[in-house]
Amino acid sequence: MLRQRGLLAAVGLAVSIGLTAPALAVDLTVGATRGTPSIDPHFQSSIVNYEHNINIFEPLVRFNNNNKIEPWLAESWKVVDDTTWEFKIRPNVKWHDGSPLTAEDIAFTYKRAQNVPNSPSPLTNYLRQIKETQVVDDHTLRVITKGPAPTLLNFLVSVLIVSKKHGENATTEDYHTGKAMIGTGPYTFESWSPNDRMVMVRNEDYWGPKPPWDKLTYLGMPNDASRIAAVLSGDIDVALSLPPTDVERLKKDSRVNVYDRPANRLVFMAVDVNPEALDSGKITGPNGEKLTENPLANKKVRQALELSINLDAFVDRVYRGLALATGQYLQEDMFGYIPGLDKWQYDEAKAKQLLEESGWAGKFKLTLATSDSAFRLSIPAVQALAQSWSRIGVPTDVTIMPHPVFLQERNDRKLPIYLASWTNPAGRAEDLYLPILHSRDPKAGFGTLNMARYSNPKVDKLIEEGLTTMDDAKREALFVEAGRIAMDDAVMVPLWMPSEAVATRKGITYDMRADGLNFVQNIKPEK
Repeated sequence: MLRQRGLLAAVGLAVSIGLTAPALAVDLTVGATRGTPSIDPHFQSSIVNYEHNINIFEPLVRFNNNNKIEPWLAESWKVVDDTTWEFKIRPNVKWHDGSPLTAEDIAFTYKRAQNVPNSPSPLTNYLRQIKETQVVDDHTLRVITKGPAPTLLNFLVSVLIVSKKHGENATTEDYHTGKAMIGTGPYTFESWSPNDRMVMVRNEDYWGPKPPWDKLTYLGMPNDASRIAAVLSGDIDVALSLPPTDVERLKKDSRVNVYDRPANRLVFMAVDVNPEALDSGKITGPNGEKLTENPLANKKVRQALELSINLDAFVDRVYRGLALATGQYLQEDMFGYIPGLDKWQYDEAKAKQLLEESGWAGKFKLTLATSDSAFRLSIPAVQALAQSWSRIGVPTDVTIMPHPVFLQERNDRKLPIYLASWTNPAGRAEDLYLPILHSRDPKAGFGTLNMARYSNPKVDKLIEEGLTTMDDAKREALFVEAGRIAMDDAVMVPLWMPSEAVATRKGITYDMRADGLNFVQNIKPEK
């Protein structure tokens, strides 16, 4: 919560806003849909982990608010040849303990991030192109790739740099206790409670622009009503991820400012077509009996499930129009968008016909899963989909679980059909297709989030070729074809892209990002 400190706090705040001079400090409390289950920045590929940790650790390069790559810990770079990138590390950047950032730290990070024990979704997909790193001097690093790597910068955005001194022998638990939480970012670590809260203090020696907030607290507040009530009462300063059902009402409330923008976050349905999916007990006969075949392996069954979903009506009813019913993996202005491929047209009669043709009509039922905070309005969304399927003769139960439980169940293959979301910061096909559509091989960095084990050799080949094709037009054509095939397979099914909406207390502004990520650097006092 924004609190002024000291007898002359009000004067101090005015000075800090109006004159950009040192001022008495203020605190900021941000209510998020969930806390982070880990603060090891390399333990898992997780948006919530990244949003918390980017205040303490920083990447070599980053995306600005409009998805353009900009220098960060690297002040510049050049392509020496098709397999060699040279980065100049920003001078005078210090770790929170006062020691200097060097190229050795970057090289160490890129090795560590691929080898974190027990990682449920490792960062190898972001670094799989790297063959080796060469430290030229303290401020020059060369990255040698296994082949042409035109998308290297996009992937490096997602890898936060850690200190070699503090991280070389550190375990994930050392990060959780705070022992290894030594970064270069605008905030230093104070405390963390798993899935609950994280507290950070302003880094007075930060190399970049000083943040206006003395102390930053992230609170995991999965209940939308509680989060909204807290920002209206002033108990928190920012409420993230507003439900669309409340946006119009809040825009009329004089106590808050409301900001919204379409985000590069895809909600998709993952379908496990493998025989092992039956072991979950969530695909059964009509009376709960165990099946010997997986009905989801039949393409006509999957197509029937798709056609029963009226995406346009769904977005209007559930999201009040604050979402894009895409039926594609990418928005129209994104790299790899498939021109001329419209979303499927809702057709309940055709869906029933396909079920009959498949031979599975009336012979199975499903349990559709998601987490309570996998994406905005995940609970009514999953309930609406289940109703759509029940109407065509596929009885569908719903299971909704806390996000950490959902992640574990999903990773253990106990959820044969589920809804999840993925943020695509760059808005490019490769950033989505590599972790989601490529056959799963975490050690090689492929399919790290493909927990449904979707696998099509043609899609794999196109993705791999696209990742090493330097010509933009040829590379995009490869990803377009990969997307067409995957869409036709109807296993990883794109549904919609929600808009992101945020409320702040009066006196605070918020600069929305195209990727939908919520960074505290975008929260500022109103001028």
